[in-house]
Amino acid sequence: MRLTTFGFFVGFVAVGAHLLGDVLTPAGVNLFWPWGREFSLYLTRADNTVANYGLFLLGVFAVAAAGVLAVQGLP
Repeated sequence: MRLTTFGFFVGFVAVGAHLLGDVLTPAGVNLFWPWGREFSLYLTRADNTVANYGLFLLGVFAVAAAGVLAVQGLP
């Protein structure tokens, strides 16, 4: 049961991170479909190489930090 919960949590966080990344682009995210309201911060374009690598490195850091916390055990 714990592995199932962990898998759900990883999937939930991955989808949330992807949606958050889409909010940074002008295309935005329509969170309340079928209503036409899109949310966007217009910070960067989706084809911006620097922003993509920056978000990738942020994700790598987050996974490494989670791994360290998992090995050490949470208080």
